[in-house]
Amino acid sequence: MAVPFRRLQPLDIVKFYYGYDRLCSVCAKLDLREGLRPANPKTSGPPLTFVLEDFWLTSKYCPLCRLLFLSLCTVPGYLIDVCRKKPPGWVCHVISRQEHGRVVSGDAAIHSDTRQLMPFIVWKSYFESPQYDPPALSRGVQILADENDNEEASCLLLGRWLDIPKADVRLMKSWISDCRERHGSACAHTSNEWALQEDFVFRLIDVQRRCVVDCRRPSAYVALSYVWGDAKKAKHLKLTTQTASWLYGENSLTEDNPEIPKTIKDAISVVEELGEHYLWVDAICIRQDDDTDKLSQIPVMNRIYGSAKFTIIAGSGSDAWAGLTGAGLNPAPRSSRQTCGTIHGIPLVTIQQHYRDWLANNVWNSRGWTFQEGVLSKRCLIFTDTQVFFRCGKALWYEDTILENFSRDVFLNQPALESYSSGSPFTGYEILVMRFTHRVFGCQADALYAFRGLENYLQQLPAAKGRAATGVNLASGFHWGLPESMFDAAICWAWPYHHPDRRRAMFPSWSWAGWDFSGIYNGYYVSFPMQDTIYREVVWYKVMDDRGTTLPIDNSVLAYMDSRITKEETSLTHQWKREDSEVPSNCNMTPLADGKALHIIQFWTSSACLPVDRTGPQVGVFKGDTVTDPSQNNELMAVRHPITNSSIGAINLHREWRAKQAENLEFIVLARCCKHRSRPDYMQGLYVMLIDRIDGVAYRVQITQYPIREDAWISVNPEWKLISLA
Repeated sequence: MAVPFRRLQPLDIVKFYYGYDRLCSVCAKLDLREGLRPANPKTSGPPLTFVLEDFWLTSKYCPLCRLLFLSLCTVPGYLIDVCRKKPPGWVCHVISRQEHGRVVSGDAAIHSDTRQLMPFIVWKSYFESPQYDPPALSRGVQILADENDNEEASCLLLGRWLDIPKADVRLMKSWISDCRERHGSACAHTSNEWALQEDFVFRLIDVQRRCVVDCRRPSAYVALSYVWGDAKKAKHLKLTTQTASWLYGENSLTEDNPEIPKTIKDAISVVEELGEHYLWVDAICIRQDDDTDKLSQIPVMNRIYGSAKFTIIAGSGSDAWAGLTGAGLNPAPRSSRQTCGTIHGIPLVTIQQHYRDWLANNVWNSRGWTFQEGVLSKRCLIFTDTQVFFRCGKALWYEDTILENFSRDVFLNQPALESYSSGSPFTGYEILVMRFTHRVFGCQADALYAFRGLENYLQQLPAAKGRAATGVNLASGFHWGLPESMFDAAICWAWPYHHPDRRRAMFPSWSWAGWDFSGIYNGYYVSFPMQDTIYREVVWYKVMDDRGTTLPIDNSVLAYMDSRITKEETSLTHQWKREDSEVPSNCNMTPLADGKALHIIQFWTSSACLPVDRTGPQVGVFKGDTVTDPSQNNELMAVRHPITNSSIGAINLHREWRAKQAENLEFIVLARCCKHRSRPDYMQGLYVMLIDRIDGVAYRVQITQYPIREDAWISVNPEWKLISLA
């Protein structure tokens, strides 16, 4: 009888020589207990740090090096390739960090210093150079909590073992109930009684009956935030006239229906598992082929997401078919597995992706519509490729780390949860616009629709208190994305560079919405003047219909600055400004068509045609002001006096655009920049905009880099003109 051949396992000479699961010479000397969780935090030494010079070799046999290596293999980007090829010349620098930190008040007898081991793969020559600075990489290993230890104090900040195939429903339930019971009004969702108005149809998915229903009474519900994806690549189920009768039918949204995107299926399952009854999904709860229905629902996104008990965020994948990773009846498994090991008697486990790393590397956080959904939600369950996060107004909790803390003596040093309601409403507006303008839209015309809910949210914020901006509120409403009450400050928004090819023609050029800044990062963002430096010099009128009917813009909130400006600052005003400021009640709309008459704002202001250099920087431009990013194809060009040719300002312009323009370009005054109480170095003068004219209508080109000095502006002999800016 023939003996079957059995393939022998290849001999690993490294493990044979060094011994399997034998600590390397560096790791063997480490005092991990004192380095990661010292017995007496007050007398503990500096953070643990060490270098593994033979990391590719030691990671084959040393259990701690292997844990560190496996934690790096899950990092997106070049590290995966480096760890796979293991090229020579690299070292592993390991640092213990307080990733979440904690501060203890009083003499509470609990650990106040818990650290995680963070490895960094770097070139040895760079590591040894004075320029070396460890990157902010949030992967590594941490102490694994004892699953039998139920003491909150002793488990806080330790690792938690995950069920990789499926997210922990019991943990998610506890997050929601703990937030509701312990966090108070900061996280409380509002009632949806507003949705019961006679002229408003509020729809929900009944997850038990698996169909769409009209909401007839105040009901608790969950909202879903997700990315629709490219309609050309995958069909997306929507509520339309054609699908309405079917979607309202019981069991129309069952798991076996192939037309329902997986993300929606998974969300229905999660809502049911969490013991909730209703789910709101935009594509299925708003009639997508009914403009009247859409225009009634889109402006109240602040109420829809603010009234939800919590919001489920689909934080992985690029479309509605990606699903909720680790959730649903047929869950897609998480992308990275945990690995654990016991070193020096201490159980260690690899760390999953950090929240900030997820924010920087996912499609959901780059899309325009999802921005307001995340901002307006009181509580969020975020399903990512590696774990679930819970975010509310008071906390940020991880599935892989025990961060649930309710002790009055313990304060976690978590990154501050961004708040848009603290301070002045205009400050909240600035931050929202800065973040929003980086978002991507499949349809550029959606940009302002996706900001409407945020406008309503900002209008409801209470007026600011304090010396800097007493009484500032945005209750007067918005005009093309700019708050009317602070219109003079808002219209002076600035972007560092000039991008004539990124114009959104469906919006006014004078609004930030009129420009697509998505995909341009490198630290660039839309900015606004400091609100307590703006003084009104212009009376603005908005066009209300295609007949050219005009109404004044209500910027009365800025009246608080009238008492702060000094006589010295206004002593020269009469030399460039005239008293007449009223515009005709009807303006000529002949040059504009297709509803673009509504883009126009009319106002009297000071105008001057000035020479602008065709290249830059040049002698006479403000010292140190140079364009730092050649890829933008911009140059900082001097704005010159028409007689003396001396520089009176500077402006960033696209080189090719400037080459096609005349020698002299037209500039107009928008507002005054006054002295700042605490910033004497803040430049005073006039905010000036470069405009281009088409058929007599003006369009925004760019704002000068700094305000132009008032005496310099007077010296160029400006004219007083009626401007129609579109």
